[in-house]
Amino acid sequence: MVNAPTGPMLATTRLTCQHTTWMGDARTWPSSARSAGGWTVSSQPRVPSIIVIQPGYQGCGATGHVAVVERINGDGSVYTSNWNYEFNGKGGLYTTSYGNFNTGSGVSFIWK
Repeated sequence: MVNAPTGPMLATTRLTCQHTTWMGDARTWPSSARSAGGWTVSSQPRVPSIIVIQPGYQGCGATGHVAVVERINGDGSVYTSNWNYEFNGKGGLYTTSYGNFNTGSGVSFIWK
């Protein structure tokens, strides 16, 4: 099975010419970014950045979810590209999907 964070890792590289040095469950990405050094972890979105949604927030399962922020919407939510994630019946395993997530509790952003 493909590790779900592979998509955001590749998309981050494509958008920023930077790549993450970690993988693993999405819920661990903020601490991994801090440990790696040189990465900013924030509650405020930025384009491009990695959004990390913790388990139990906005429908995310036990491992959480990571995606790439493509834009910040007028209402403060973020439009994202996602790998292995389903939005309204579109996307899913081994596919890219696009959708919005809210900022706030249980959500952080990583960028370099």
